[in-house]
Amino acid sequence: MLAIMLTGFSEAAADQINADLAPDGYDMIRRPGVAGLLPGAAAARVCADRDGWLGDICEIRAISPHMVLIVVTSLPEHTIWLDPLEAGANDYACMPLDRQQLRWLFRRVPQSESSGRTRKALAS
Repeated sequence: MLAIMLTGFSEAAADQINADLAPDGYDMIRRPGVAGLLPGAAAARVCADRDGWLGDICEIRAISPHMVLIVVTSLPEHTIWLDPLEAGANDYACMPLDRQQLRWLFRRVPQSESSGRTRKALAS
């Protein structure tokens, strides 16, 4: 399975995202912040419904410049969508996301990643 790190999401939201994408070979790993960034993760999703999310984007991008980074919010604020993209995010989306939209958002995540590297990162 391919690891996708979820940062700042509630347990319920993370469980729903995991349920939607697990059949497609993705393994969602929920972390409270950037300190738990998985070096072997292929992508990260950052929840923009809390303070400090923009700083998280900058920090993740500095640590892992090639990771696919998607910002998600349940507060569809059309005036801030450019901020995460300028900070280095690859995409911005509003909740709720249906399964097809989740697949589309992760289309850039390489499916040929070595699961061994991902598993080693998850074990640390």
